[in-house]
Amino acid sequence: MKHVIKTVTILSLSAISFSTLQASEKSGEELFKTNCIACHVTAHPEDESKLVAPPIMGAVRHVKEKFATKDEAVKFIVDYAQNPTKKKAVCDPESIARFGLMPSLKGAVSEADLKKIAEYVYDTYPNGQGKGRGRGHGKGKGKGHSRGHGHGYGKHHGKRMEQK
Repeated sequence: MKHVIKTVTILSLSAISFSTLQASEKSGEELFKTNCIACHVTAHPEDESKLVAPPIMGAVRHVKEKFATKDEAVKFIVDYAQNPTKKKAVCDPESIARFGLMPSLKGAVSEADLKKIAEYVYDTYPNGQGKGRGRGHGKGKGKGHSRGHGHGYGKHHGKRMEQK
């Protein structure tokens, strides 16, 4: 009986290790789609009332504004995803008031997988191609902060500008 329990335990641990290894072999994009896209949409919806979290392009834009390098940004994203606090948050206070803090992913997503996700979103959003085409960033005549995400990636202060 002890031999059977020992064998089952070893097989169970091997299966857990294999599934963890398998998850870590996924790309950052696959991990983002599995773990993040349910809340952080990748396209700005027409009906903003259905958003449960800021669109990913807006969240990443704020991170890039705060951190000078990819390494700093990735470290922040991994830490914040595991231990979110208002003090650490880089988004506008209005976003926190609207959506609340992100729930911690500690224990739900491995640190290695969070790093892959962070690297993927950093490299993917915003890509700078839409700079200046937003609908406003809360200043001037713009529609406000929540309308600036997804239609343009650069800071846009009121007037709609076409990409050159």
